[in-house]
Amino acid sequence: MLGYKISKLAKQWGFKLLSDIAYGRLDGYLVSFREDIGCKEMAVALSFKDEEGFEQAKGFLSTPYNMETYGIMSSSGFKRLLIIKFLDTEDFTLRIERFRKIFFAYIEGKVYKNHCYVCDEELGEDEADIRLIDNIAYQVHASCVDKLEQMIAQHDKSYMKDRTVKKGIGGAVAGAALGSLPWMLSQIAATFVVGFLGFVIGYAAKKGYEKTGGTSGGKKTLILALISSGFAAVTQLIGWLIAFAVNRTAFRANPFTVFVRVFTTPDFLHEYVGTLLLCVWAIILGCSNFWHINRRSHQEPTEIRRG
Repeated sequence: MLGYKISKLAKQWGFKLLSDIAYGRLDGYLVSFREDIGCKEMAVALSFKDEEGFEQAKGFLSTPYNMETYGIMSSSGFKRLLIIKFLDTEDFTLRIERFRKIFFAYIEGKVYKNHCYVCDEELGEDEADIRLIDNIAYQVHASCVDKLEQMIAQHDKSYMKDRTVKKGIGGAVAGAALGSLPWMLSQIAATFVVGFLGFVIGYAAKKGYEKTGGTSGGKKTLILALISSGFAAVTQLIGWLIAFAVNRTAFRANPFTVFVRVFTTPDFLHEYVGTLLLCVWAIILGCSNFWHINRRSHQEPTEIRRG
């Protein structure tokens, strides 16, 4: 969902405004804006004439002075696309107005404004076909649309070919084990962080699953939830056992024996199950993707929309 600042600029510049992207011509360039976590993202479709011009543009965007002056968080891209992330500050609209004037003037003469993203040939006045891919606008010849779709399909296929459930399970176990450490320690400290740490466990397991080559699909969330919940259940008990051991001077009997006796009481079991259920709920949030904002998931086929 686009925020007020981008929506305001989009209307001011005459951009096409959708729920998750604003795009249009700005000083002759095809520019897209979208929201990201804590920042605004600007994508510029262009074509650098040579590698030297591209490197000079990257240098301009990465200088400490320009990053501080215009609130640039980071920049990336290649010769036919630049993506620039800006801090979501109160004066974002003023910064972006100053930035686009200075930056576009800087790259003038180094780029072609109206070249096809696929074939890198010049587009005629009525030849540009705008396509939206991952909420970024690209300009292509109508005759190049099929080739663009083939490029995207090949990219997705190449990304997924070495990914398996077994690889993902190994990564999920490692991630959940790492994420469970704060959960265990929280039992010694306080319980108000249960939800957050449960989220950490699920998120760590999800990242471990993805980084080690786990496949996507319906099995993924179930696998992550089961692995993460298992680690949460075990480490919660370990945390309480450590707490008993730390306070062993308060018991006359062996701390482990006292722990077993206490654990079998209804009140203790009720607290254990209730806390674990809260953790599991947070784990599911950590395992899921819904909280990402306009961030591409490489696990699904890329969507191409007509602009």
